[in-house]
Amino acid sequence: MQRKLQNVARVYAHILTRIYQQNKLTGRLAAAANGARHLTLSVRLNDPATMTKALAIDEPLALACRVNRVIAKRVNGLISYQFELPPNLWIYYTRNDLPAGLGVGLGERRTVVEYRFDDAPHALFAGTSGSGKTTALASALIALLTHYSPAQLHLLIIDQKNSLSELRNTAHLLAPIATEASEAINLLKLAHQQFVDRKRAGNKTAPRLLVVIDEVSLLPDDDETTAALTALAKYGREYRVHLAIGDQEPKRKTLPDVMGNLSNRFVGQVDNAQTSALLTGHPGLHAHRLTGKGDFLHVTGGGNAIRFQVAKATAADFNRIERRPTPPATAAPAIVTIPETASPGRPSIASELDPKLLAYYVHAARHFSIAQAAQRLGFSRRRHDFYKQFTAEFLDELRALRGASG
Repeated sequence: MQRKLQNVARVYAHILTRIYQQNKLTGRLAAAANGARHLTLSVRLNDPATMTKALAIDEPLALACRVNRVIAKRVNGLISYQFELPPNLWIYYTRNDLPAGLGVGLGERRTVVEYRFDDAPHALFAGTSGSGKTTALASALIALLTHYSPAQLHLLIIDQKNSLSELRNTAHLLAPIATEASEAINLLKLAHQQFVDRKRAGNKTAPRLLVVIDEVSLLPDDDETTAALTALAKYGREYRVHLAIGDQEPKRKTLPDVMGNLSNRFVGQVDNAQTSALLTGHPGLHAHRLTGKGDFLHVTGGGNAIRFQVAKATAADFNRIERRPTPPATAAPAIVTIPETASPGRPSIASELDPKLLAYYVHAARHFSIAQAAQRLGFSRRRHDFYKQFTAEFLDELRALRGASG
């Protein structure tokens, strides 16, 4: 297998060199690495001003190499070309391929991709049908449930498609898995009540509570549901309450406000570039060019993206989880709206300022609307208003400086 990959890499490098010459591009091959489904060749350009031209050769490169896709993007000062490998060279992983810990899958050079609460308090698992979204979510949950004891981590699961049934009596559960709409509403209220109780008591050291909502778009789109999701997303972090939200393509009108807080993102294959930008939070990551079946991007703050292959959980992995009878569900009280105040434990938008997204707003100047920001970037109104105001002030100051220097 390794010899075949080396031969394939030589062929792709030769074709890449030829296409560079045809397009009057110059640079040197700086790195090569392979993942489970792709091989990456990274080039350091002699002239950074030719970056746009270098990124635009992805389709001719794919055609010349006779591969389905080549993903071209800028990564740490290099132009990275990810060549999709022929299916007979694809690698599939199970959790047995991972070292002990919080691993969800393996990236290039078998680098372990983990699900850590330290990366960000809340997570998104997204991808179209066949992407492996539920497989990724299940693998992440197995990692957490084997790493944390039931005394360290509590779990509430809303699973209306019944795709996580293997977890139905794990010792970490505070209530039975909700599979019906009425059960889902009650469980969301219960999660919110747990948060409210911790907030009122000022309890910031309680066991972590992870609220898992698979297929979030199946939840009722009403005021109570919106209030609960928004409160948990905005303020849960400080009281060790976390969200793990899964969906094929989140479209709820209230989700953009929640999406801005789902900074730990696991995104599989999606339908198009627009959906890729929405779900990854960044344009140009090309999740629509992934191969499906567990081929994923892990995206954290600043738009850093690692392509990896999900390690599938097997029956043996589920059998290792500690089990005990799950407490019965209790009726939860109505949801009380949390006042819109800043959480001392949550970083400000200014501290999360992303150069790539700022460039997006500078390019669009004053004509980038909240609807476009929500659709393309998954922005809340608050985050959009911040970036738009910051951009406007930046451009005004830049014009003033140019005028003064002239």
